[in-house]
Amino acid sequence: MNDYQYIAIEGVIGVGKTTLIQNLAKNHNFQAIYEEFDAFELLKLFYENPERWCFALEMKFLHSRKKLLSQIPQSKSLVISDFSYIKPLVFAYVNLAGVELELFMNFWKEYRDMLPKPQKIIYLNSDLSSIYQNIKQRNRVYEVNIALDYLEKIHLSYLKVLQDKDLMNDVDINIVNYCIDNQEDNIILLNSILKTSL
Repeated sequence: MNDYQYIAIEGVIGVGKTTLIQNLAKNHNFQAIYEEFDAFELLKLFYENPERWCFALEMKFLHSRKKLLSQIPQSKSLVISDFSYIKPLVFAYVNLAGVELELFMNFWKEYRDMLPKPQKIIYLNSDLSSIYQNIKQRNRVYEVNIALDYLEKIHLSYLKVLQDKDLMNDVDINIVNYCIDNQEDNIILLNSILKTSL
């Protein structure tokens, strides 16, 4: 039996990470940590003009994620979060380049060494066209300019990071096929994966 203390759910924007954890929490006892979106204006500006706002946005998210993940060492129960220490890196690989990426990586490496690493990361692999439609249906102001090809880039960046053996050392990786329109089956699937921890 695996004695997990911290599990992270990862996936592209709009795949349903938060909804899944909320549904799991109805029947299981664990501490949920959700990403806080306190950069609404920056997100809107970024999707309107990515080159102008990408560095400011990624640094803002890096700081807010560090603050949230710093709560984990104090937890006495299993923690499940809808992001992990790899998420800033995933998005930086897509949105930054050159000097900005190099500078960001310096900050990320420093923060990474200060943050807890999940024992398990579950990546929700789903049809990108369905995710795109889900984003459009939830109609968040700061997401209206998200393009399908941007989701594809994020997905490929996740796979690149998750397949990095040095980075993922000692982390149990589960890439699961996930249907955003079938929450009941998704809960059964996740319960089977998490049964040694919940």
